[in-house]
Amino acid sequence: MSEINSEIKPRCHAKYYEYIQEIDIQFSHPRVEKLKLNNLFIYPDLEVKSNYSEDVNSIINSERFLELESKIVILGEPESGKTALIKQLFVFSLRHNYLPIIIDANCFKFFEFDKCLDKIVSNTYENISYKYFINYSQRICFVDNFSSTNISERARKELLKKLDKNFDRIIILAEDIFRYDIPHYKELDEYQVLKLLPLNNVKRTQLIEKWVGLESEEDYQNNHYWQRIDTLKRHVNSLVSTTIVPAKPLYVLMFISSFEVVNTKKIELTSYGHCYQYLIYQQLERGRVKPDEIEKYFNVLSELAGTLLDGKQYTLSELELDDFFDNYSQKYLSVDRSIVINKLTEANILNNLEGGIRFRYQYSFYFFAAKNLADNLYQNIKSEEKIKYLISKIHLEGIRNIILFLTHHTKDPRILDEILYSVMELFSNNIAITLEKNSLPFLQSFASQIPDLVLENRDTRQERRREDELKDEIEKNNSSDEEPQLNIEATPEFKLFNDIRQVFGATEVCGQIFRNRMGSLDRDSLELIYEESLMSSLRLLSIFMQINDYAREQTIRKIEYFIENNPEYSNSKIVKVVETFFWDINYDLILSILTKIAHALGSNKGEDIYSKVTKNINTPAAYLIKLIIDLQFKKDLDVDNISKLYRKYIKNYIFIRMLKQIVIKHCYMHDINFKVRQRLISILKIPVDVEREIVFLKSRKSDY
Repeated sequence: MSEINSEIKPRCHAKYYEYIQEIDIQFSHPRVEKLKLNNLFIYPDLEVKSNYSEDVNSIINSERFLELESKIVILGEPESGKTALIKQLFVFSLRHNYLPIIIDANCFKFFEFDKCLDKIVSNTYENISYKYFINYSQRICFVDNFSSTNISERARKELLKKLDKNFDRIIILAEDIFRYDIPHYKELDEYQVLKLLPLNNVKRTQLIEKWVGLESEEDYQNNHYWQRIDTLKRHVNSLVSTTIVPAKPLYVLMFISSFEVVNTKKIELTSYGHCYQYLIYQQLERGRVKPDEIEKYFNVLSELAGTLLDGKQYTLSELELDDFFDNYSQKYLSVDRSIVINKLTEANILNNLEGGIRFRYQYSFYFFAAKNLADNLYQNIKSEEKIKYLISKIHLEGIRNIILFLTHHTKDPRILDEILYSVMELFSNNIAITLEKNSLPFLQSFASQIPDLVLENRDTRQERRREDELKDEIEKNNSSDEEPQLNIEATPEFKLFNDIRQVFGATEVCGQIFRNRMGSLDRDSLELIYEESLMSSLRLLSIFMQINDYAREQTIRKIEYFIENNPEYSNSKIVKVVETFFWDINYDLILSILTKIAHALGSNKGEDIYSKVTKNINTPAAYLIKLIIDLQFKKDLDVDNISKLYRKYIKNYIFIRMLKQIVIKHCYMHDINFKVRQRLISILKIPVDVEREIVFLKSRKSDY
């Protein structure tokens, strides 16, 4: 760095720094009156693209942008946080001895480049002259809104040439659709192209931890802290997904904020539908739709979604759109098609493509398709048959989401009845799994041969991060650009598979109804929802056990036959390996489905319902599900109850092992008081990693 560069520490104007820290939308926080960008910003991941294609080279944290090429283009969807990223990278660069400026391409006049640049520098820094700036060796230029429709192609190219002559490091942000234009700009040949990604599980957790961290100065290592974190995580994660609505920082914060607003006002509006409705209102507001016009726009969107649902499609061609508005004007007062489409496109609710019009995100299609169904609910036999048909297809993700929204738009009890009837019919001839000692003889007899579980001392945050990373890896491997099906006709060979998905789908919907309407449904209805959903899932689990048991017997039979014809091989060792393999599969399957049931039906309320139904069923499986709900949702580590369950089922090896595993995992994911840990170890007779426990004892002497 030259001598001139080391003489002055660049300092921003107070007003400009205030702009840098501004958040475009103010979110309601219970403790902070006005949130700033640095309160909540999480560095998003960037996907490195190769030759502007869809091939992915790697994913990098945007905080490491200085390690990338000196000239980069970052592409992002509308509302994906591009401007917030530029602001944060500006601050980051300044702290690392770079001298950054931000150019808004919308307002920059390339033919007066030096004059405009001089003005930007003087508006940004209070102690830096333009001469000082242009002689500084580590300058960075951030360019926002580069793909704006207000800028001509010629203007963009001239701006790129000017930037190239004046800056060694340039970061350009543009809309995702600009990737199709990049090959037409030879000036961008040397630029590395990256895509701004939504927040994954790890980063959503980091954002939620920042939000909760603003609430109090107290030590966060307690159950209340983790309960707040987990409550918000469940709320957010139930609302975002790659196929419904992407986890953009703006949307995640809206969902968190809506949850906080609702809790503050003590109103039961945290349901699936209300959160999306809140998001839709925000989008219409940003699309400059007047408050007195919202009902009209809602009606257009409802009819449009209904037309798409009837056609089992996601897009209307231009010709189909003409027919739609013709039919609409016959049924309702005419609307100006051009204005309506433009405003809804600007609000990012619709996407106007060459192939026609469609909803930009599937959540808005599901929301309005369900509204259309609710508005015409049971008006005639046709609408009644449509509801029954959709519920029969609840195993399809797209239909399941529509049914979820339908329960938001209407409280008609017939909807719930139809869902419960559909699930009660499935596997009705099978007995629900109980996990009693005399059931599952193979698992029970083999359990005593499996090494006991050991309680280690693990860092709670690291353990939670590992779990989030595992979820991200699974989601990455299962990700698909295919849209959820709205219609798949069942075939005999896939009937069992569809029935299994039907049970899981109906259980998920029933869980949402159970949680969202706990304050309005009578006790009998709540008990019926919980019991029937739980029992249908346990009947399904018994099917899985029968299939796996049959597979185990067939495999062992084939091995024994092989041994008979090949006496040189050891029979016992091979059979033992096979039995261990099947034991692991069955054990993990049971525990994962019990956990899935608990997560689908659980809540931090409804203790009376859970307790009564569990007592009535009175099986080890029901008690384990109740325990998982208590730990996951209420963070209620009731040592006396755990002791009672241990004594009651002490000779049931499978139950005891699962009880230990559930408790151990809870200890890993929460900061448990040392005395409580010692009681659990004593009651459950859990071996402890002695070396790690000594370290743990030294670090927790304050607990005594």
